[in-house]
Formats: sequence, structure tokens, C-alpha cells
Amino acid sequence: MQTSVKQLVEESAEALRADDAAMAQEKANQALQTDPNSPMAHMLLGISHAQLGNDEEATIELRRAAMLAPKDVVILTNLAVHLHDTGSHTEATEFATEAAKVDPKFAPTQKLLEMIKEGGKESAFLLPKESIPAKDQNEGPEDRAPHRLGLGSETWTNIGWGLLMAGAFAGVYRIAASPFHVDPGSKTPLSLAPGPLPLVWIYLLIVSAFGTLLWTMMDCFDRKRSIIWVAPLLAFSFCGLHVLPAAIYMFLRKKS
Repeated sequence: MQTSVKQLVEESAEALRADDAAMAQEKANQALQTDPNSPMAHMLLGISHAQLGNDEEATIELRRAAMLAPKDVVILTNLAVHLHDTGSHTEATEFATEAAKVDPKFAPTQKLLEMIKEGGKESAFLLPKESIPAKDQNEGPEDRAPHRLGLGSETWTNIGWGLLMAGAFAGVYRIAASPFHVDPGSKTPLSLAPGPLPLVWIYLLIVSAFGTLLWTMMDCFDRKRSIIWVAPLLAFSFCGLHVLPAAIYMFLRKKS
């Protein structure tokens, strides 16, 4: 009966833990014969090559694993480890930083970044069972990723802050200089004051209110958070006070 890719990957990892790089290489190659696109098999093959002194082959296999699973924090960290060990410190920092973006709380990546910053010389590879919780052993890279939509980037966060600042500016203008013109004797006693600023104010208010609402809905889904955060934004959007719950969400989001 043919051995499954999962079993071969596990046997390759076990061989590496037993310091048998040759056996690990053999098992990883067998796994790739069945599934040439197995990221974990490419990663283990790369580690075995590195332990056997085949740095060029190790780099090729680890890069291939990272291409197949660009959001797998373990694979990205192992590629960074190998690049650092072979003298490519700048590129090692780039991949370690990318791994940290995928999972900011993954301790091995943070330790690697600190070691590179301090000029450390040696680092250790991560093996699947050492780095992935038992409950996640049968999950793929996307299942383990902390972001459903991949919205963990700094750019995405800056968009959220930008929408919040636009709402704050609109609120300050509303208090400091009323954008409304009051004429009790007119058919429309309350209207926008003349000039461009009131039009800018109402534009910022609408963009910020609905933009913040949409941004928060997507961020909650991406981070697997309760959609209840959207309720106060929806309630306050109509009166221009959405900045308050949005600011609380952004503060708590940064802390978590």
C-alpha cells in the first residue's frame, strides 16, 4: 500500500529530529514524488540539504516551499534561518519580517529577528511538530494563518487610521466652525453655509462614516472577531460620532 504524503512528511521530520539528514532527504523526496507541490516536503528537503552541507540545493528547496506557501510562518522562518546562516543577512531579515507580519505572536520568528539585529551567528531550523500546535497538525497553511483575508499589512492598518483621522477632522470642524447656515424665515431654515469648506466637511463625513464601517466589517472578519463591533459604528454614523467607537476599536486592535 502506498504511503501517504502526510506520513512521509512526518517520517522525514522524525528523521531530522534524530539527526539522520540522509533518511529525512529520502523521505521528503518520496513525498514529492507523490505530491510535487507539497510545501512541507520541500521545506524538509531543504533542511536536510542544509544539514548535509548542500547550501545551494537547500536554498532552492526552501524558496520553493515559500513560493508554494507564502503565508506559512514556519516555512518563511526556516528560509530566513537558512539565508542568515549562509550570509544573506539582508534577505534573511526581509523573510523574517514577512513571517512576523503573518503571525506577530510567533515567538521563534521574533527571536530570529532579535538575533539577526544583534549580529548572532547561529540559528536553528523549526520542525513541524515543534512549531505547530497539535490541533493544527492536519491543517493547511491558510487554516493556521491569523488573517482570513490576508489584511494584516501596515498599509491596511494605515487605511483604517486615515479614515479615522478624516472623521476626527470633520468632527473638529463641526465644533469649531458650524458648517450650517440658519435662516428661520426661509423655507429651508437649516442649510449648508456658503463656501467650499462645508462641502468638504460633508464629503469627509460621508467617506469616513461609511469607509470606517466597511473597513471595520472586513477587519473583524479577517481577524475572526465578533461582528458586534459594527453595531456602534452603524448607530453613530448617522450623527457623525462614529469616530468614538472606531478609535476604541483601533486602540484595542493594536493591543491584541
